[in-house]
Amino acid sequence: MSSCCAFLITSGPCVVKKSPVVIHKRLSVVPCHRTSKTYFRRWSCSVTWESATQSTHRDGSVESKQSSDKSLDRVVCKFGGSSLANASRLKEVGKLVRRQLENSQRYPIVVLSAMGSTTNELLQAGELALKEGIVDISSIRKRAYDACEELHLSKEDLVDPLLATLDQLLLGIKFIKELSPRTKDYLVSFGERLSVRIFAAYLRQCEGLAAEAVDAFDVGFITNSQFTNADLLEESFDRIKECFDRLQHIIVVVTGFIAKDKQGNITTLGRGGSDLTAAAIGAALGCSEVQVWKDVDGILSTDPRIVSGAVPIPFVTFQEAFEMAYFGAKVLHPIAMQPAMRYNVPIRVKNSYNPEHPGTVIKSRRDHPSDNPVTAISLKRKCHLVDIESTRMLGAHGFLAELFKVFGERRVSIDVIATSEVSVSMTLDPKAFDTRDKEELEAELSKIASVQFSGEKAIISLVSNVSRSTEILARAMQVLWKENINVEMISQGASKFNISFIMMKTNHSNATLWSQHLVKSPQWLEQVETLYTSPYVTSCIFETLSSVQKVLVVRLLFVQEVEAAVVLKWFQKQSNTAVNHLVALKILNRRHESNSVYFQLNPKFQASLQDLILCKVPSPFRRKPESSIDVTFLSQYSRQCWNQILQFLVGLESPGHEPSMRIVQVLVSSGLIEQVKDGFRITRKGFQFLLKDIQEQVWFILENILFSTWSKEEEEVKSFSRGQLAEFLFELSFCASGVAYCRKTKTGQQEYLHYLADLGLVYLSSFDDDYFYVTPLGLTRSLGCWLGEKSSSESNSSDIDDDCQIIVETNFRVYVYTNCTFQITLLSLFIQFLYRLPNMAVGVITRDSIRAALDNGITAQQMITFLQSHMHPIMKGRLPITVIDQIRLWEAQRFRVDAKNALLLDNFENRTQLEKACEFAKQLGVYLWSNDDILVTEEAAQTSMMEMLFPTLSRGSA
Repeated sequence: MSSCCAFLITSGPCVVKKSPVVIHKRLSVVPCHRTSKTYFRRWSCSVTWESATQSTHRDGSVESKQSSDKSLDRVVCKFGGSSLANASRLKEVGKLVRRQLENSQRYPIVVLSAMGSTTNELLQAGELALKEGIVDISSIRKRAYDACEELHLSKEDLVDPLLATLDQLLLGIKFIKELSPRTKDYLVSFGERLSVRIFAAYLRQCEGLAAEAVDAFDVGFITNSQFTNADLLEESFDRIKECFDRLQHIIVVVTGFIAKDKQGNITTLGRGGSDLTAAAIGAALGCSEVQVWKDVDGILSTDPRIVSGAVPIPFVTFQEAFEMAYFGAKVLHPIAMQPAMRYNVPIRVKNSYNPEHPGTVIKSRRDHPSDNPVTAISLKRKCHLVDIESTRMLGAHGFLAELFKVFGERRVSIDVIATSEVSVSMTLDPKAFDTRDKEELEAELSKIASVQFSGEKAIISLVSNVSRSTEILARAMQVLWKENINVEMISQGASKFNISFIMMKTNHSNATLWSQHLVKSPQWLEQVETLYTSPYVTSCIFETLSSVQKVLVVRLLFVQEVEAAVVLKWFQKQSNTAVNHLVALKILNRRHESNSVYFQLNPKFQASLQDLILCKVPSPFRRKPESSIDVTFLSQYSRQCWNQILQFLVGLESPGHEPSMRIVQVLVSSGLIEQVKDGFRITRKGFQFLLKDIQEQVWFILENILFSTWSKEEEEVKSFSRGQLAEFLFELSFCASGVAYCRKTKTGQQEYLHYLADLGLVYLSSFDDDYFYVTPLGLTRSLGCWLGEKSSSESNSSDIDDDCQIIVETNFRVYVYTNCTFQITLLSLFIQFLYRLPNMAVGVITRDSIRAALDNGITAQQMITFLQSHMHPIMKGRLPITVIDQIRLWEAQRFRVDAKNALLLDNFENRTQLEKACEFAKQLGVYLWSNDDILVTEEAAQTSMMEMLFPTLSRGSA
């Protein structure tokens, strides 16, 4: 018997009482291929399926009344790292496996990724051993030990042998100072190998199932030697079938992502590798289904971050799934679907957190026609449109080949294309087109035709039923016309499964912070109709509009409506952007009549603005006669309140000076801090929050208070709405600092004032509960800055951070003049401090300190802006350009190498066949590179190339 058929038996009786599966152990030991060191004994086993009528005696013997030799109906279940994050998740996955066996009567083959972030931790351990000579697998060991202890498994038998080998490997990396792609593949393989051993032992000892862990390379997975992104060899499918035929009636837990080459070196399958492992097993064994368990209810109809109403799709074809993946949808990687498509094995995408949901099935063809003409909608941003025109195209041949040769030589990928008699238009893949090469590409293309590059475009692709293309186009164009969106190009893909629309990218660059929040936040858009009934809110919003939008609003202010053609002529090119933004804010309404479109102002917005202009609006609050508080006192109060919040975020709070529990709850609900055993801890989102401009910080807190504090039920009980609270918030911007104003009588606004007081935006007098005072922070930071009105006196008095002055030298030395501990803690996010004096701290900006900040989600621009806004007067507001460039360079280093998926073809029968394939790829414009043996093309050309070469090609995979 070959070694690949052997598998591990660790402990437990041969008869499993909870499952009708019996393992018969043979006496002979089968020799197995061993790695550098192993502590496992491998035994050859035969397994038979006993009928449910068998009886089990106390001594462990089994009396079988009836047996069945019928072939198994198998299903492959693949679980990713998020489904295996910890012991509790492993238990849930165990329940799913048991239910699969008991309810569906299909024997599962389980494919696992590494647990949680183990793969990243292994790579970090390798880099640490290579660069600093430190061997540290404490995080990996802790994760494995914690899982074993919680699941009551023996870590000495399961994980210690592998961890010992891992230690030896890292020691080798440390002393040899080498971490090649081959070594890296061997290193990351420990993640999957640990997870399958722990999970298989849990199934045996806790779930009572006959389960064994095997490595994928022991059950037939053979690849080439392209380490970190190896291709699965064709012979693997026969080997997989042969091995699994000997592993009958047992739950086999297989490592995903890893394999071996013919020389016995461990390899990895690259992106989507674990999914590819599952699909390859399902294809080789002819399984009834391959299940890929994720954290969503299948494949969604569109991006849920853009469309909140995105729903799972019950069924898609493989071709539709390919198109969705290519045009930006988060679907299975096309490489992973290839074996299943080739052998016609369905793939089902399910949610491990919601197993009752049927998920999405991917099959070769539909069993029944779909009622919906459009399966899904995907969006691809930042594409570049190129229009090429030449009279040479008219009746000429070879022009397109010459054109595509230019793009092919520069490795520029084309997304969609459309042609006419004398012109061709195409969009360029943003991931494969460097705008810095635009001039060179334009110069080369200009030799054969006139060329025009347009700005960034968006591609909306409708993955659809091609037989209903006329209906789809009619409905799509009607929607685009109603929304006044100009389509610059339309293309139907060669696969006949998608229709793509190319249009101008929406740009709201003239909108201010408040308007952007209204457009981006569904909560605000729900309230906007109510907000426009307030003249104060209307005034605030009007002030945020661009000059073009203000003129447009004023021209329509005292008229009923104006025809759209007239409005668009007023400002020519600027009109589309201005109008679309006003429509998004619901300031401007469209009305369609016959073949004409009319614009009119929102009646509520129009009435409120008219009242403001005609001076019909009274003061929002009643003043208390001859009562005021010193503005300096209010400024100190607001400074103290806000500093308490910021210090609490970084853990510098002192007893008696922490924020109120109301604010702490807001910080938790907004994700800035999280609760731990010994208190609270700042999150990555909190790190990003600290370096934001203070106006954005205040607005972020206010928005979370407004939409997270009160439920709709509480609104009904207290007889107020969020619209009324928002109106109250903007009414404060019409107040003066230091003046006493009478409180509102409604309960909700009373409670809202307490939140604002905790933030330092208003001051509530303890001796006079009927009045409140607006602080300079409340006027100039939270609201006044968006109104375009901020007095210099108020601005200076409310500056919280004016006690920090920074000098940055060209040698990256930093001197911070401050006696504020919070400022030092904040700057330590990206500065390595060396020592601190009573009123000064000295540090240095290093690569490691910047990388640590980048890892916490802080951008280079945020760091630069923070330093520039706190420059010492001696610097004259100038940060050394060398420092700016270096910080940006360190950020850019993380994205210097941009990997690209491609199609590799080799094993050609002869030189002629290779040359024909190269010529065909060049004609398609997908040629990337070739030599005497192999050809590399764009991944998108897979279908076309395979149709041409598959009958004679021995192997080709991406």
